[in-house]
Amino acid sequence: MLYAAVLMYCSATLVNALKSLDITDMWDWFPIVFFPLKIIVLGTGMFFAIKWHRDQEKKK
Repeated sequence: MLYAAVLMYCSATLVNALKSLDITDMWDWFPIVFFPLKIIVLGTGMFFAIKWHRDQEKKK
């Protein structure tokens, strides 16, 4: 019983917090921030992976 009351209170508090933050505006910005960051991170990883493999070939 106490667990259910605490769970209901936490979920109500979370919903009110999200409403006050206007979470829908954040979702509008998400792809604008996430995709360039993803491209930068994956591009950097691919660059160093290719560089490492080429350096390994030169050692042989």
